[in-house]
This record gives sequence, structure tokens and C-alpha cells, in this order.
Amino acid sequence: MTDVDVGARAPILRRYFALAPGARPHMVVGGQAPDFDRVAAQYPVFRVTHDPSP
Repeated sequence: MTDVDVGARAPILRRYFALAPGARPHMVVGGQAPDFDRVAAQYPVFRVTHDPSP
């Protein structure tokens, strides 16, 4: 698992927000077009990778 750079988080958070309607109460973003660029640093985003070692 690796941390995603803050500059790359906004589109990931935007997609998560669209796919997980239950996320809305847990994220401090408002309106119909939330500003994910503004809040990206407040939310950790990780890239999960596969480690084939036993």
C-alpha cells in the first residue's frame, strides 16, 4: 500500500464520492459540485498493490 500524492487525490475522492453515496456525511465538502481540490489534503488516499510474495 502506498500513499497517493495530495495533488492526485481530488479525482479519486470525486469518484469515491460519486460511487459511495453514504460517504457524503463523512466528508467536509458541500454543494452539488464539491471542491475536492481544496479538501484533498484532509483525506488520506492509498494505492493498494498486490504483493505476490508468500
